[in-house]
Amino acid sequence: MTSILAIRPSADVMHAFDALPKALREAIASAPFAFDPEEIGQRLARGRSAGSVVREIERVSGGAA
Repeated sequence: MTSILAIRPSADVMHAFDALPKALREAIASAPFAFDPEEIGQRLARGRSAGSVVREIERVSGGAA
């Protein structure tokens, strides 16, 4: 997993964020702490559904994101 604190171009991070489904972008944007959009994209590439990742973000965020 890539550390969210790793130095990388912000444009790369924003492109990864923009590539995510709308529900995931909204969940990440409303979460109380940062999620790495590149790592979330890797989860989707490994077969996780967007809905299950949204539910996980909501769970670890302490409620509905």
